[in-house]
Amino acid sequence: MEKANHDVRTILVVDDSRVARLLVRKFILESHPGWIVEEASTGEEALEKVRAGVQPSLFIIDVNMPGMGGIAAAERLRNACPGTPISLLTVNVHNATRCSANELGIGFMEKPITGERIARILSVLNKDAVVPAKAGTYTEPPESAAQHGSQSSTALAPVTTEPSG
Repeated sequence: MEKANHDVRTILVVDDSRVARLLVRKFILESHPGWIVEEASTGEEALEKVRAGVQPSLFIIDVNMPGMGGIAAAERLRNACPGTPISLLTVNVHNATRCSANELGIGFMEKPITGERIARILSVLNKDAVVPAKAGTYTEPPESAAQHGSQSSTALAPVTTEPSG
């Protein structure tokens, strides 16, 4: 007898790269086959989906996209869906991007996209999960997240990564 999944989540993946969206979808559905993965190729499209009634449990957003970039999209999506966790998943690892994410109280994860990295982003949805802090993972949100209007106790904060090599 099949077990009913009462914990279905909707994840909205926002990335202009179709390949990146497909990879994120693949890793999410491998670990959570019953979940719904919505896709948007721009920040504007993500906002349209939310206005049309998509209610994500989590946003995973690239930074560098045509039109509205990921930081601007994150700000607008935060206003449209207060309390919904947001994480950047990007190759843009500049300190300014990390600081912007930190100020907004959103997560930050570097590409390349891997199953482990997606699992760490998704761990914010499991409030009872304990994810060990290590390079490229999340820690508790900084106080600045609360000061910048983050009402979510599940906000993510970036951790600097260790240099490779």
